[in-house]
Amino acid sequence: MNNNEMNNQNMNSGNMNPNMETLNPTPNNGPVPVPGVPETPPQPEVMPTNPTVPPVSPTPVAGNMGMEGNFGNVNQQMNQVPNQQVNLQPAGMVMPTQNNIPENNVATPLEATPLNANTMMQEPQNNQMPNNMNQAMFMANPMGGGMPPENPNGNNTIGMMGGIPTPPPIPEEPKKKKSNKKINTPLLIILIVVLIAAIGFGVYYFLNASKAQTAAVNITPILKQVELGADIGTDASYFATVTGGMAISNCTVNTNLDTATVGTYEYTVTCGNKTTPTQTVEVKDTKAPVIEVKEVVVTPNTVVTPEDFIDAEDDASEVTYSFVDPVDTSVEGEYEVTILASDEYENETTVTATLVVSVNAPATYMYCETTVDTEVNATSNAQYRFGITAEGELYNGSKTLTYQFADQDSYNEAISGIEENGTFDGYQGKIFMDDQNYIITVSVDMDNTSLAQDFSLSQFPTGEGDIQNLFENPCNYGDE
Repeated sequence: MNNNEMNNQNMNSGNMNPNMETLNPTPNNGPVPVPGVPETPPQPEVMPTNPTVPPVSPTPVAGNMGMEGNFGNVNQQMNQVPNQQVNLQPAGMVMPTQNNIPENNVATPLEATPLNANTMMQEPQNNQMPNNMNQAMFMANPMGGGMPPENPNGNNTIGMMGGIPTPPPIPEEPKKKKSNKKINTPLLIILIVVLIAAIGFGVYYFLNASKAQTAAVNITPILKQVELGADIGTDASYFATVTGGMAISNCTVNTNLDTATVGTYEYTVTCGNKTTPTQTVEVKDTKAPVIEVKEVVVTPNTVVTPEDFIDAEDDASEVTYSFVDPVDTSVEGEYEVTILASDEYENETTVTATLVVSVNAPATYMYCETTVDTEVNATSNAQYRFGITAEGELYNGSKTLTYQFADQDSYNEAISGIEENGTFDGYQGKIFMDDQNYIITVSVDMDNTSLAQDFSLSQFPTGEGDIQNLFENPCNYGDE
């Protein structure tokens, strides 16, 4: 008996397949419990989408996915439910009809139809039975014996609704734990009030203290006149005196004073918040020149000038010289000459110098230099001046020592050690001080004996060539 004959017999007799009865012993009562699988809760009833039941052909179909004898069972159930229309088409499935059966009577794959809202299956639960059991129940009883399989691979997909995946639930963002720490509001307010009060008191005290101190300060300007060339800078102690508890070192001076130029200048002194009215100061040259002279030796009938006798001068302005009395060099001898020194602001002084007229007077002067050791903190060199006669013999000699100091402090320390008799660094002579350049010069007259001692000799040479041999560097010549 072939498959078609068996299908016809089963449909006519209305008998169920014994295998199907085993899988579904209680028709329309839901899936059969399976050991080890949690029982699926009852699903809500899905309303039919078609108002009428399409006619089902009693003609058996070969190869109808193993659904042998099921059509007779369906017809029998429909006869048992009067006046109730049942949708025999499972969701997503198209039942075979006479029109879609191939001519060669071979079963074709069923085509899926789109799902709608009424036919959409309910979302399966986590305890849904395996797909193969669900398929078996559906084959036994399409009306209530299970759901059609949705996963062709044989796996029952969780989280699906009618074959459409549903997104997983969005996890809730954890709530931030609120801090139980409370702010002590009264204490905070007290601290703020105290801080504001302290700042206000400080400002008040500073302003009133400054006003009280300024009110007590009394500034008295004292600078009215400055000597030309004076080095006073902007030290406030030269410009004013201050009383009232403030030190003069805390005061400042604002001035355009230039002590190198004669003229009238302005200045003000400020101490704290108090400033003097604008003051005027005059720069004048009131000092006479300070002149140092030297001895001059000439041959008879030599013309001499006042400048020949000047060894050094100290004045802030230009100085001019003149003889008080005429000088005669026609007769051999030793004479005193008086020289008048006058600066450009009519400050004058007179000095007396010695004039020697001799046939053995130096015809020229030889200048030789060397370094010397010193006991003071300065660099020092010595310049020797030798008078050489026309015959090339030594007539006389002198030495000038020059000390150069690095800064004002060392210079001030050195000049404080100058003795009243004109001795410095062991040498006695004429001493000149240059306060601006920190230089001290000592001019010493020397005879043959003192010259020999300087060079550690028993006797100093008298010839020009022998004198030159005492120095490493060549000597220079001059007229005076």
